[in-house]
Amino acid sequence: HFHGCYPDGTIPRDELAFILRRLNIDDAILDFSPHAPGSQRCGIPVREFVNWIMQQVPDEHAVTSQDSSYELGCSDKTQSRPTLKSAAKAVVMAQRVQRDVTYDLIVIGAGPCGMKAAEDAAARGKHVALIEPALAVTGAPTGAHSKCLREAVLHGARTWTEVEKILSRAIASAQHHAARVLRTFQISWLKGRGVISSETSVEFTPNDGSAVRTVWGEAIIVATGSKSARYPPTDFSLPGVYDSDTIWNLDRIPKRVLVQGAGIISVEYALIFRKMGAQVTVIDAFPAFLPMLDVSLQDAVRKALQDNGIEVIMGTPFKSV
Repeated sequence: HFHGCYPDGTIPRDELAFILRRLNIDDAILDFSPHAPGSQRCGIPVREFVNWIMQQVPDEHAVTSQDSSYELGCSDKTQSRPTLKSAAKAVVMAQRVQRDVTYDLIVIGAGPCGMKAAEDAAARGKHVALIEPALAVTGAPTGAHSKCLREAVLHGARTWTEVEKILSRAIASAQHHAARVLRTFQISWLKGRGVISSETSVEFTPNDGSAVRTVWGEAIIVATGSKSARYPPTDFSLPGVYDSDTIWNLDRIPKRVLVQGAGIISVEYALIFRKMGAQVTVIDAFPAFLPMLDVSLQDAVRKALQDNGIEVIMGTPFKSV
């Protein structure tokens, strides 16, 4: 039947992976075989692939390349050599031990979603790796800075010294909580960057400059969050020009703030800096104000900006910065 479907003896990788799973054989074996390159539609020579698996077993179970009568089911205790299924399992286990630790779950990104996923899995007894390049894990979302500034304003901060105290207290608390979670649930924090290389593996580049290595996992969660949208012609390399990520580097309350864009984060920062005493102008290239919100909410936000003395200019793109 096989030769009728694949007369040239090769089968696409994704189809072979499906067949292996149906035979209860771990398709991770494909990641280790020299006959199975990464492309899902590449042709894999099945006879060579099977022979390679069987040749990895100990010498007392050696199989010649001419022997193609492999059992695909469970091991038969009367046989002197292992079945393909047991041989493949042994190869996968041995290769994983040689290459690196295998985890039940690999989480890329230590924001609120990544930390929660890692914590929930580890609490259920799973072996979890958390890949994060930051020097400290806080579990804070991308917009945490604006939330901390908002809390500082609500608590009456009017000088940058007062703001810094609240920011430092919030960051220290978040770091303490994240460290306790990692320690309590024995989550492995891999400090560096990860790139998915297959359904079950991540190429991990450590922060310390050591060699790139492969981390294996039964499942992978990508929780890398978002980054600021940088619209031209703004040059963000200029001193005093920030986006919602680099605004963390601000170390003073500016006298005047110009906000490019009238989105939710923009409006939030506009109100925050106005509350701290800065003169604020919001400029947006598009005519619609917060179009993702209900009309009544748009009106309420506009009124809040007006009541706080914030100038809003719509339909006016930047020409230069």
